[in-house]
Amino acid sequence: MMTRLWHLGVAAVLLLASAGCGSENGDAEAEVKDTDVREPGIWSPDCEVACKQRGATCGTVTVEQMDTGYTKECDCGTCPAGQICTEDASDGNYVGPLGVCCQPDCVEMTCGDDGCGGTCPPCDAGLLCLDSQCVSPWLATPVLSFNEPAGKTFACQEQVALTMGIQGWDPDLPAAGAKCYLDGAAAGTVAGWQVSFPATAQGYHSACCFPTWDGVAGDPCTTGACLKIRVACPCSGSDDPACDDGNPCSLDACASVDGSTWECSYSWSPDSSCCVSNFDCPCDAGSWMTCVDNTCAR
Repeated sequence: MMTRLWHLGVAAVLLLASAGCGSENGDAEAEVKDTDVREPGIWSPDCEVACKQRGATCGTVTVEQMDTGYTKECDCGTCPAGQICTEDASDGNYVGPLGVCCQPDCVEMTCGDDGCGGTCPPCDAGLLCLDSQCVSPWLATPVLSFNEPAGKTFACQEQVALTMGIQGWDPDLPAAGAKCYLDGAAAGTVAGWQVSFPATAQGYHSACCFPTWDGVAGDPCTTGACLKIRVACPCSGSDDPACDDGNPCSLDACASVDGSTWECSYSWSPDSSCCVSNFDCPCDAGSWMTCVDNTCAR
């Protein structure tokens, strides 16, 4: 009887010990999954092979454990001093970033792309990055132009809005802008590459704009553009003096639109030397002619 009880006691102890070990292993297995520690297991491929297959000499590459589907990152190495690890595009078989060591070139290329997927330090204020060199922005020979046709007519009391284009400069450069004039006087509100002239009086006008860099305008002879525009208001008949715009270089008249409606009509004087401002005069030998007494002269 005592022997039987002894055997039962031993069995009970062994059973309890077995149950306790099972619980500890279960917790350990859960911890492995939670912390993403993947041992034991077969990694395909192993880290050294994975880095070589992807051509990675730095950065990390991700491999997968065949029997669990878990992943881990492999360190493929570090770059020598002065070099950086640039990321290469993965082919989709692995999700980790791949990279190679690259020596940035910001000596010969003083700005722009450093040859390693990054950029060199920006140019100093007042300079433009052109062909990887920091230069005066005017060496890019910017040329401004208007998108509207010459002689465009705007309705009476309509805000005159003109859009501009720029060649030689990236139009999104924050330092690039424009300064505009109407009949020789600084006017207009410039926003981006659009200028608006509110409440422009009726008549024939010259709108001129010039590119600026950090607020400084370029040579008006070579970089800017002028556009003749008309603002036409209604009139009451061919003898209506209301169409007189006071511009000595414009030809004005009250013209019939459809037999019953009349509107002011304007055209520029056939005298090419007639001017309201210097901007109405041509550039001669690289310099702007001067408007004196409404006549272009030296």
